[in-house]
Formats: sequence, structure tokens, C-alpha cells
Amino acid sequence: MNTIEIERLRILVELSPDGTLKWKQGAQGRRMHKPAFSTQVGPGKNYLGGMADGVKLLAHRVVWALTYGEWPSGWVDHINGDTFDNRPENLRIAEPGLSNHNRRYADTAGGYIGVTFLKGKFVAQIQHNKKHHYLGRFESAEEAAKVRDAKAKELYGEDANLNFP
Repeated sequence: MNTIEIERLRILVELSPDGTLKWKQGAQGRRMHKPAFSTQVGPGKNYLGGMADGVKLLAHRVVWALTYGEWPSGWVDHINGDTFDNRPENLRIAEPGLSNHNRRYADTAGGYIGVTFLKGKFVAQIQHNKKHHYLGRFESAEEAAKVRDAKAKELYGEDANLNFP
């Protein structure tokens, strides 16, 4: 992966406690004290990123590098599922499976994770370690979401991505 030296990054950008980045130097057409790595990037435009010294970088990885003094060794997951929330305390290194489990899905039935609507009923389901768990059909989306949350706690423990935290 292309990166730049972290010391060079510290010269170029400043990290705010809220996870936003601002340019400290006005080179390459940038304006000092303006947002850095604030362009929506990725297939769904669901991450923030930009360029520094000709290298494309994702904002959450820059925040990690500035906070911990090293580039992350794996996937950086947003704990609360909001990929625009780059506060250091919202970031963690995660295996791809945990990171995918933590994703937010806007198009689920009733807005609940792991709940779909099929043939007049709400279906609860979850995946773990590439195994699909069918949890049943329910009269309400909320009931299905509660059953799905119970299974998520069983499978993922404190890392469970819940509808009702």
C-alpha cells in the first residue's frame, strides 16, 4: 500500500479531537486551516479521503497513523458503524468478518439490522464465521430485531452490532 512517512504527515495536517483533519501547510493548491481528506471516496462514496504528496489516503487510516504513530496493520473499523466518524476512540483494528458485521444497512425492514420482510412476516437472521443463522419469522420488525440482537450477543459478545444497544 502506498503511504507517506508519518512525520511528513504531521507536518502537513493537524488532527482535531473530533477526528477531522486540517491542512497545516498550503502547498499544492491547498489552503491552510481548511479541511483535509474530506472528499467522499470509495464505491459508495462512504469514506473520507484525499491526497498528500501524490499518495491517495483514507482519512480514518490517517487518523490512526497520527494517533498511534504507525500505519494500521489491518482493516480499520468504525465501531459505531458511521464511516464519517473518524474520532480515534471510534476506530479499531478488526478482522474483515467483524468489520462486515459492524456495517449499517439502511434498507432493512423497519430499519433494523438483520431483519427483512418476506411474505407478510418479518424474518430475523445473522451470519457468523461464514455460517448463516435463520432465527425465525415474526409478526413485528421489533420482535425480530430483539431475537436477532440476542443471537448477535451470543455470537459476537461485546463486539455485537445491536439494534437496541
